[in-house]
Amino acid sequence: MLTPVVQTVGHSNQSSQEFLDLLQSANVEAIFDVRSSPYSRYTDQFNKEVLQQVLLKSGIDYVYAGQELGARRSEPECYDGPVASYSLIRECQSYKSGIQAVLELSSQKSVCLMCSEKDPITCHRMILIAPTLISYGVGVEHILSGGMIESNDDAIGRLMAHLKIDPNPSLFGDQDCPAQEALKRQAERIAWVRPEEDEFSGVMY
Repeated sequence: MLTPVVQTVGHSNQSSQEFLDLLQSANVEAIFDVRSSPYSRYTDQFNKEVLQQVLLKSGIDYVYAGQELGARRSEPECYDGPVASYSLIRECQSYKSGIQAVLELSSQKSVCLMCSEKDPITCHRMILIAPTLISYGVGVEHILSGGMIESNDDAIGRLMAHLKIDPNPSLFGDQDCPAQEALKRQAERIAWVRPEEDEFSGVMY
């Protein structure tokens, strides 16, 4: 039995056609939009309703999952003070439901998680979601600009180099596995910080 593979992509500032070409080159059949806020004043071609219509006309399914799999949460229990905690998010029931939806569809179609960041190492789709999918035995790949496909292991290698983490630490050190250390540090760097004046009101940031 083949291992299911979930891809990820960042729409960045591409045109709609460039983005479609990228998806089609990777044989993507369904998009899970994991943006907490699926709107932009600068790239309105990726606003939720506009994007959905473009994808459906091209035969690509669209699922909005920003509430379940987004990094800016409405649930108070997902925060350590004002900072979103990826470890707490993973324990949230709505996040688990979103993961199950991805797992179910990925057994039927070629699924791709979409967010806005161009580089996966700067995005929660790799730092938060990919490790969860991998824990379920799912492979993860990242679609880069130009159509290049990067394995999650190679992306983690780039992240370790970026953070200057030794991939071969001393056997006697107390440091976590280098890959886990890289993911932990990057989660702390990119986690959403809730503005102090905002109150939890069930509104998705």
